[in-house]
Amino acid sequence: MGSVGGQLTRARAFFILAAFLAVAGLLVGNLGLRGVLDTNSVLANGEVVSATVVEVRQNREAGNRHSDSNRTYTPIVSFEVETGATARANLPAVDDPDELPVGETVEIMYDRTSPSNAVITGGTPLLFPYIGLGAGIASLLAAAVLAIRGLRARAKDPLPPLAG
Repeated sequence: MGSVGGQLTRARAFFILAAFLAVAGLLVGNLGLRGVLDTNSVLANGEVVSATVVEVRQNREAGNRHSDSNRTYTPIVSFEVETGATARANLPAVDDPDELPVGETVEIMYDRTSPSNAVITGGTPLLFPYIGLGAGIASLLAAAVLAIRGLRARAKDPLPPLAG
């Protein structure tokens, strides 16, 4: 079903592509939305402090294990919250481990209600969640358009009845 003479029909191709885009859109959109909510929480409840990079963790590689081009690194900082307690937070990933080396002091903004949620002040990482959310929404819209085109293609070119 969905193929005629072993060939993929246009309608089926539209549906497959729409399904792929919908899943990708949901994943990217979900990550973007979580990032937007975290960023908004930091901005609403944020406190600016100096933090010290205490560790730089290499993230799992995507693609070729022997290539440095796909590696990212997560700087982990330690800082004092307003109650005097020490907290740690993972900052957004960087491409170069020397960008924020261990011992470096950086200015961060952390969420008072969840100190492990922090961002570097004055950086572009605050835009990334919004870009991810936008890409997710765009993928879902593209999936809807492709699904509609698939329905139209199926209506124009219905499958022949099964011989039986």
